[in-house]
Amino acid sequence: MLGRALLPGEKFMWRSYLGLLVILSGLTVAGAGAYYLHSLNLTAIATLLLLPPLAVMMLENRWGRRGLASWLKSTPITDRDRQTGPYRHLAWPFAAIFIALSGYALALLLGAATAEAVRSPWDSVPRVFFVVIFLTAVLALGTIGSGLMGHLSWLPAVALAAPIVLVAAVVYTVGLGFDPFIHQSTERTIAAVGVMLPKTLYYVGQYALVTILAKFQGLPPDRLDQFLAPLLFLLALPLAYWSLRRSFGWSRRLAGLAVLPFLAWPLAPFVMTTPQAVADIFAVMVFFAALPALTSPDSADPAEAPLPTWFLVLLTAAAAVVHPLAGIPLAFFTAAVLLAATTPGRGILHRLSRRAAFVLLAVIGSLAVPAVFLLNSRLSTADVALKLDVLRSPTAIIENLKGPEIVARRFQPAFDAAYAWREIRLPVIFTLGAAGLWLMCRRSRAAAAYATATAIFLANFILLKTVLNFSFLIAYERSYYADRLLDLGLFALAPPALYACGRLFELADRRPMPLRIALAVLLAGLITASTYLAYPRRDLYDSSRGWSTSAADIAAVRLIARDAGEEKFVVLANQSVSAAAIREFGFRRYFPSADPLNAEPLFYYPLPTGGRLYAEFEKMNSGLGQREQAEKVMALTGAESVYFVVTNYWWQANKIILSAKRQADRFWSVNNKDFVFRYGK
Repeated sequence: MLGRALLPGEKFMWRSYLGLLVILSGLTVAGAGAYYLHSLNLTAIATLLLLPPLAVMMLENRWGRRGLASWLKSTPITDRDRQTGPYRHLAWPFAAIFIALSGYALALLLGAATAEAVRSPWDSVPRVFFVVIFLTAVLALGTIGSGLMGHLSWLPAVALAAPIVLVAAVVYTVGLGFDPFIHQSTERTIAAVGVMLPKTLYYVGQYALVTILAKFQGLPPDRLDQFLAPLLFLLALPLAYWSLRRSFGWSRRLAGLAVLPFLAWPLAPFVMTTPQAVADIFAVMVFFAALPALTSPDSADPAEAPLPTWFLVLLTAAAAVVHPLAGIPLAFFTAAVLLAATTPGRGILHRLSRRAAFVLLAVIGSLAVPAVFLLNSRLSTADVALKLDVLRSPTAIIENLKGPEIVARRFQPAFDAAYAWREIRLPVIFTLGAAGLWLMCRRSRAAAAYATATAIFLANFILLKTVLNFSFLIAYERSYYADRLLDLGLFALAPPALYACGRLFELADRRPMPLRIALAVLLAGLITASTYLAYPRRDLYDSSRGWSTSAADIAAVRLIARDAGEEKFVVLANQSVSAAAIREFGFRRYFPSADPLNAEPLFYYPLPTGGRLYAEFEKMNSGLGQREQAEKVMALTGAESVYFVVTNYWWQANKIILSAKRQADRFWSVNNKDFVFRYGK
């Protein structure tokens, strides 16, 4: 019913879909507001869930009484949907095999699910999974290209993307990474008591959305969190299809084909739920939702009318309350869209002021994120400073932008192809984006807003990468903020790039069948390569150093809690064990620091994102479990005992274990995978 108000001339399915996006983004923004003003207790959540029905009642009163038949009534758009492709008689065999392969890919993931510590999901997933993804991608192109999918031409892209982005959520039964465990623990606390103190100015949008959906569905918040980002990404793909059709008058078949190349983009931001991932997905929705307004802003045809401006503002606000790193520069893009979609004045002064406003938005937006980081460092303990030596030497900026060199040729054809795509992916996306922008600007100059957005994200990326020093982070994490902005710049280019891909598919339709088959095989290969590159890898080209949290880690932290009882203790362990402790016990205990130079309270497990105990854990490893180091930690924290955990995959694990056995008061082995040593005063 909200979709009816948003798009009265659209079909029922798309009204319902866009109305769902309104509800999800609205709950994200309203939930964040309720959390800041009070809390997300059961009363607040029930009130928020009543807002959509109340909105429908208000709309009914405004527009008169409407029966259910009126709400379900669909208004046809044009006859362009009747266009079909060649060889439509092959559609049903293609569709049947496609559905079977997509289901088989998900079955392979379920069979590969593991609670062991692994460095890559591909250590558990069989290699035939990639063959299945490749064949599924080929059949998706054939199924859509046949033209018989009709109004479901968007579905093959979603069905193909599902096994691609759900790998981590399905295979890692305990969880992947470190940050998700922190967010899941926070969400459990908010679901239980309504608030997590102290309240932060970021991440709250995700916490609110997960908490509201968990209460509404009766699901555990951590399990819902694990699947949130992949499912939201699947929900964003139909919007890309809808926007391409509405903006350019394409047939369903052509719009469905044009969406598939987006699965060859960097997919790593969407495979694991973090606030940045959720904000990135809302940003992707904004980029595609703005496409009709930038290509046909003055169209009188209801089949080509853009979305209301408040819809873009709502999605932008949702991204901002989830993660300001995405929301702040995205707000400048939305402002540029609103400016571009307005009817310009006829005088020269109007045109000049309009261009000056675009330039001003681009300049301020390009400096916004570094300025916010510097301001935040003055108000918090996160130390961020300017690299003055880099500012004095422009050549140093170029050096800082260079990434690590990766050998992309080891004479293993499949891996060579995957890493070759990784090396050329950025230039290819920028080339397609530039071509699409040129073609779109010939239709409407307002499309230049995408160039403004890309410039804003790339300028912020360069400044964060080269000019700011994030000294409060571990060395290998200091480029993470900048890298996220580069991803957002690539997503901003997605609409024009997919438009260019659609034009290529139009040209291919008039070419011989062998050329079209070759194009399908090439695109399927690129999608398969992006699937492999989206996750941690362990091969001859690249090797992830992070191990996943395992069932043994869970057992180890439970063992420590039972043994310590009410005693004050700290634990020296790697980040996987710390993640297990946060998963099981939340943020249970902090110790005051006895260090006069750093009085910040110490969490009782090491945090790799900052904190003194992680450095003490590294010293404990290098000292092979010496008692003297444990006593220093007890003096630093005031704890009565120290537990030292060594995992069997750690470097020099056997040597550390043998030495620690002689130094510790007691020790335990958890399935010969985690070894726990206790040191008392």
